[in-house]
Amino acid sequence: MKHPFMFIGSKLTSLLILSSSLFFIIACGKDKIKDPNKEILSVKFLKSDSTAFNEADVSVFLEKDSIWVYLPPNADLSRIKPVITYKGEKISPLSGVTMDFTNPVVFNVTAEDGTTRSYVAVVKAQEVNKVYVGDTGGRLVCYNAKTGVERWIKTIPGGEGFGYSQACLKNNTIYIGGTDAKVYAINSMTGEVKWTYQALQAIESSPIVENGIVYIGSNHLLFALDAETGNLKWTYTTYGNVSGKPMYDNGIIYFGADGIVYALNATTGSLIREYRTHQSETLFYSGETVLYKGHIYIGSRYGKLFAFNKETGNLKWTFNDDRASMEQSTPIIRNDTIFILSSFDMGSSTRQFGSAYAIDANTGVLIWKSQNGIGFKKNPVYHDGILYMSGYDDKFKALNSKDGSAVWQVSNFRGMEPTLGNNLLFVGEGINKRFCAIEPKTGRIVWEKTGGHFIFNKPLVVDNRGRVIN
Repeated sequence: MKHPFMFIGSKLTSLLILSSSLFFIIACGKDKIKDPNKEILSVKFLKSDSTAFNEADVSVFLEKDSIWVYLPPNADLSRIKPVITYKGEKISPLSGVTMDFTNPVVFNVTAEDGTTRSYVAVVKAQEVNKVYVGDTGGRLVCYNAKTGVERWIKTIPGGEGFGYSQACLKNNTIYIGGTDAKVYAINSMTGEVKWTYQALQAIESSPIVENGIVYIGSNHLLFALDAETGNLKWTYTTYGNVSGKPMYDNGIIYFGADGIVYALNATTGSLIREYRTHQSETLFYSGETVLYKGHIYIGSRYGKLFAFNKETGNLKWTFNDDRASMEQSTPIIRNDTIFILSSFDMGSSTRQFGSAYAIDANTGVLIWKSQNGIGFKKNPVYHDGILYMSGYDDKFKALNSKDGSAVWQVSNFRGMEPTLGNNLLFVGEGINKRFCAIEPKTGRIVWEKTGGHFIFNKPLVVDNRGRVIN
């Protein structure tokens, strides 16, 4: 028989061993669950005396492992204080310490588990506004909007081009389609290609970006791509070519192809509604759908403009003046008046050229018709009661929107679709291979760039905070 104290001692020994084992297990468990997070959440930049810059003059883009910062033009980049919010155990260099940002600075975030992640911060004093335009030689060019000085040029290989697709900007990224059948995502600051997506045929459609998704057409398909990676989310097949720019409204994508306007669920790509004219000789091509006061407007081949009820899909009215095509022009609507251009009769060998129109948006009744028999290229620009447009008579024109009367014109100018920003009109020429900035009030050419390639698309103007202003 064991002595009682020996029995108690053995029990105590067992308890001590058990306690030690539990402590060891708990300690090991704590080691295993050390937080691996190492992420910069937000960045704020202050002056060296800890006072803030004017918020309207500061732009910060946090993108993967890069931090792009634009400060006011007079900011002293050698004495800037970053205030950084992050997940992790520590950051180096330290947040809240004044440092020199005249060159890129690398911030290293260390997690509790000892792993690190590096971020490169590039800080610049704000530049003037920029204008982006693509050409048929495969170049996407970023210009200083004020002077025309080239900021950067991105050329795609193989001699293909960006001749038809208009650039779209979202979160420091330019999205554009190429005639090499690729969709490109390009860093708007550097011209570096982030990703490409290979479609089936040359892309004439222009992209839009909504809720992290790029929507763009090619051949008989509308594509939805992840804006960050370029991965395909869904496609929708139509009866005709998707060459126009899609429109987004309240979770729905609208676009025209053949003689149908499609309304798709923007998330899934499923069909919600078709808008049909039930008329012969109807073709929607590169013109965009426009939503205004519960109605959808779109121009068509053979001189027709249609207005549909958005909710029911019923055709409200049809405007039909002559056979000159409106399929390439997008309606511009101001104060219940539609402004639209027609080019020429694409079904006639004699090429009957079109006109500029003002039409009542509620009734479809003609208000005025101007420049008869001239024919116009794609879309006008409206600003302060004036319409600006390029004619087939090799003149760039300004018309009074009240009656269509001429304000001024630039002769010997084979322009395409203009845009306005930075108090200048920007327009490219097809045949003359020229890109110009024009003063809106007088038509004076402020600067021009020559020696490039054909420019058929609409330029994109961006302010010094990365916001589209055209």
